[in-house]
Amino acid sequence: MLMNLISDAPYPPAVFIDPTVLCGALRVDGVNRKILKAARFPNLFHPVLSKVCIWEFICHTSKGLAGIQYK
Repeated sequence: MLMNLISDAPYPPAVFIDPTVLCGALRVDGVNRKILKAARFPNLFHPVLSKVCIWEFICHTSKGLAGIQYK
């Protein structure tokens, strides 16, 4: 039913992408990367990156992602 509501909407819903999704997509070919790949299709949803998200992403990546596990 949810997909039906999305496909029947006059415009796609906005989805906020957080730093965990961005960092996880860099490290593992899993759900996070699939979310970013789905963002390529504008009819499914409209991805939104806030300034805070970008700042957090820069902070996480500047410290390194080696010790963090993403699934």
